[in-house]
Amino acid sequence: MLKGIIPSSGQLTKTAIMTAIAVPEGIIMLVIAVFLDAAGLILFVLDFAGVGIPLSFLPDIMGAVSIGTWVTPRSFFRGVLS
Repeated sequence: MLKGIIPSSGQLTKTAIMTAIAVPEGIIMLVIAVFLDAAGLILFVLDFAGVGIPLSFLPDIMGAVSIGTWVTPRSFFRGVLS
């Protein structure tokens, strides 16, 4: 199904990488990653006021859970699709 979209490791060119990112799930993960980075940056700025330190673990946990739940099933089916 995704054989034509996801390139093999020997075919990683700039165009192939952009094609792999441009699939809908890649765009969704990119948006989530940008949101979590922005939240981390805001908490870093709040660290100077002493507020961000207790909350700084939240974007890390949210990122690990959201991206981890996306990566885990993909690795299970990687051998089936290729």
